[in-house]
Amino acid sequence: MLIGHERWLHRRDFVDQFVTMVGETDGTDTPMAVVEWAAAVSALDEGRLPCSSSEGQVLHLAASLVGGPAVDLGDALCGLDRANLTLVAEAVLHAGGDRPFTPMRWGT
Repeated sequence: MLIGHERWLHRRDFVDQFVTMVGETDGTDTPMAVVEWAAAVSALDEGRLPCSSSEGQVLHLAASLVGGPAVDLGDALCGLDRANLTLVAEAVLHAGGDRPFTPMRWGT
């Protein structure tokens, strides 16, 4: 969801503080980004990661899907545009075992 959202992973303040790369330095073949979800959500909630309301909603939802702090879906989804709602729906399907993943095509 964060990859498709194209905001958080382009922010140096987010990546430097809350994302660790593994795989490239430990000799495995597949590099992977690991997000420190609880710390990122805490920073967001404390105002240390200023962002738009939809960016904050997406970060909260992403963290919740991977076992981070739970969110109220009504609050978390309210006001998101179709593109962000599609990202959320795709992430929920993936988390529910819909693999291999096939991106949704809404309205096409």
